[in-house]
Amino acid sequence: MFTVYILLLNQIATSVAARGLDVKHLILVVNYDCPNHHEDYIHRCGRTGRAGNKGFAYTFITPDQQRAAGDIIKAMEQSETPVPVELQTLWDQYKSKLAAVNLAEG
Repeated sequence: MFTVYILLLNQIATSVAARGLDVKHLILVVNYDCPNHHEDYIHRCGRTGRAGNKGFAYTFITPDQQRAAGDIIKAMEQSETPVPVELQTLWDQYKSKLAAVNLAEG
């Protein structure tokens, strides 16, 4: 038995629309480009799950964007959302690299 989900694409927006956009009954936000600031992440993901409704947000993040992992973790912890191990690992790797650079610079 298969379950089929049909998703009607309602809107595609840039981060310019992250603030002040109020779309009723929006249940999904997909960040194809990882926000590089905590506030941007909050505003983008905050477009979903409004007024007591459930919503979902997915964010694609690459190793080149490790620096942003800390902000995403902060937002997830604030919302009491479990932090995926892979995201925590990405952040830990970034912190290790940063510590090594700081140690080398003395």
